[in-house]
Amino acid sequence: MAIAASLAANIHHGLSNSSMGFALSYIAFRGVLICQYLHAGYHVPQARLLTNWYTVGFSLSLFFWLASVFVPLPWRFALWGVGLIIDFATPLSAGQRVAKVPPNMAHTNERIGLFTIIVLGESIVSVVRGVSELAWTPTSIAIALLGLSIAFSFWWMYFDTVDESPLHAMRQGKMQIALTWLYSHLPLAVGLTATGVGVEKMISGLDNDAARGEKVLFCLAVALCLMILSNLHWTSCELGQTKCKKILTYYRLGAAAFVLTLALACNVLSSLIVITLVAFACTIQIVLDIFNTCP
Repeated sequence: MAIAASLAANIHHGLSNSSMGFALSYIAFRGVLICQYLHAGYHVPQARLLTNWYTVGFSLSLFFWLASVFVPLPWRFALWGVGLIIDFATPLSAGQRVAKVPPNMAHTNERIGLFTIIVLGESIVSVVRGVSELAWTPTSIAIALLGLSIAFSFWWMYFDTVDESPLHAMRQGKMQIALTWLYSHLPLAVGLTATGVGVEKMISGLDNDAARGEKVLFCLAVALCLMILSNLHWTSCELGQTKCKKILTYYRLGAAAFVLTLALACNVLSSLIVITLVAFACTIQIVLDIFNTCP
């Protein structure tokens, strides 16, 4: 927890004067994880093939992060990139090593769900923050309510239609399916956060209408969320849930295409019209989900 706090403290200027502190915090975090894998492999011999794989992979990544401390900007970031690629590739390439000692997934879905709902809560906080800094007008209230409806729509789309079945692919050694589902939550969190920020910017920019860049940011964030949701559904298709999940995938992709089209028209559309159309596209997803009768 202390290392996580150090990461958080250094992240604000992590690409500038705090980059060394961030790198050292990341190194410490990974170092603890490597020690845990060594400890597990020592006490559980049947898992040693897997824990050794993780230990070697994450240690190699750690080497690049450690080397970055001695390299000036911007080359430091290049070494971070190599280290992150190794970090992601290590579990992806574990394959049958995981199938022999599959992880217990009893609480994973709950933890991912809690993380997602916290991010959704931050989106709502952004809306409230934007409204609190302005005098209440019919337009500001309308944008705030529409922004909340978008957050509620994403809540529905995630918690009512996304399932954790791809995680169980680990038991078959299909790490690509399981980790694609798991890693997709990172860009989903980015998109949900950016959506909240976009609504806040449009509320705060009501006096002169929000800048085109802010409206485009908002549309791109919503489109990203919809595309990631479609990807989460598609990974379930790989395990045989084809008909229903494919339908949901196409719903989300269609809405994402519509929102991206709006991004191209932000020059001629006001903030209120943009957020109204986006909210409509998200609400339609719920209606389609309700009337989706596939088994």
